[in-house]
Amino acid sequence: MIYTTILNIAIFQGIVLGVVILKSPFFQSKANTYLALSIFTLSLLLLNLVFEIVDLYSTIPYLRFIDNIEWAFIFPVFVFLFVIHQVQHPIRKFKKILWLFFPFLFSALLNILFDLDDVAGLYDIPSSFDSGIEILFDIHFYMFVTFIIGVLIYTYTFIKFSKNAQERKWITLLWLFVSIILFPGVIMIFISQCFNSLLKVTFLICAVTARTSEYSHNK
Repeated sequence: MIYTTILNIAIFQGIVLGVVILKSPFFQSKANTYLALSIFTLSLLLLNLVFEIVDLYSTIPYLRFIDNIEWAFIFPVFVFLFVIHQVQHPIRKFKKILWLFFPFLFSALLNILFDLDDVAGLYDIPSSFDSGIEILFDIHFYMFVTFIIGVLIYTYTFIKFSKNAQERKWITLLWLFVSIILFPGVIMIFISQCFNSLLKVTFLICAVTARTSEYSHNK
């Protein structure tokens, strides 16, 4: 209960802070717009966590559409865009950086298409597509791990371009805060996936060994 209350307070404060940054003339800049979007995305991630804790997804299954989209894909992108605009790096003008939104769009499209079957029941995905869907979700997983870590590391390399020592210090603290939020989750998910894969391989080896032994015995 206390944990949920703390999260709700953090979500409320994040939304208020984001609105203040967007609406206040004092904070109006391209960099602060991305900072506000980062705060909104973090609030959404925390909101999904609260929904999970209170088991709201069982009561309102359609909320799964929001939860299953990996908002963690877009959170570090907004932080990266904030940093490069804050330090006024020329890369901020390159249109190629828009490709950083591709993993989020891929995740959103994949999960929405799957949830239209699994959650909404609008159609049934044929079982013949199962292997293809599994491959897409494997791509999604490895993209999740490598992309988030890659963007965070890449973002850090631009902090040094700030011409103000005090600015570099607080941007670095912001980067550390974001990294502390994302790195442990990514690592835990990666370890969990590796453990599951190891179990599958172990069971497969055991099954093959058992069948081989049975065949040899019958022979």
